Amino acid sequence: MLKKKTRILNIGIVDNDVLVAQALANLFVKVHAPVKVLWSKASGIEALAIDSAELRQTEAVLTDIEMPRMSGIEFAARLRAHNPEIAVVGITAFNFQTSQDTLAAAGITEILKKEAPTEELVQALGRAVHDVALSRWVPLLDRSQEEVQELSPRELLIIKLLASGKTTSAMAHELNMSETTIKTYLARAYKKLGVHSRTEAVAVCLQNDLF
Repeated sequence: MLKKKTRILNIGIVDNDVLVAQALANLFVKVHAPVKVLWSKASGIEALAIDSAELRQTEAVLTDIEMPRMSGIEFAARLRAHNPEIAVVGITAFNFQTSQDTLAAAGITEILKKEAPTEELVQALGRAVHDVALSRWVPLLDRSQEEVQELSPRELLIIKLLASGKTTSAMAHELNMSETTIKTYLARAYKKLGVHSRTEAVAVCLQNDLF
């Protein structure tokens, strides 16, 4: 069965540490994230000097928050003043704290640690551009459909509910089952899929176009 095509998000990276910027770009490639790094700059000043045609292709930017000469917050505000369609997500190596009002005024949707898992960065970018699929993205595991046992309709339904963000208690209430029964179905589904967690289960189902 053919896999679903995933939207590729075009982004830019701004970080005064070029090694960090390169590491982030490499991680996106390594885990086959649906993210394409169009450009990477060492400062907000350099990024604001990018040709407008290239900026028009940019949908979101990951920017370091604490940089010399121009902070990530100032950069975001200046970028979005002329390009309000570009979403901005902040990254930092420090315990940076600022008010939500300050972030909102600059157009920054949220701030993550630089060491955050790649999937969290992708999900944050997805939330920033209001893309539900990207906001739930997880790395696909290497499981072919031949290796995946067929799930029962009930097992598949419960995995679908997991993918929609439902908790065990919420699923139990919606399906009029006990939480123990839900957990039993989940355990059976995990065994059939060859996985050990909810995230992996959803990833394998998406990979094999099961829903």
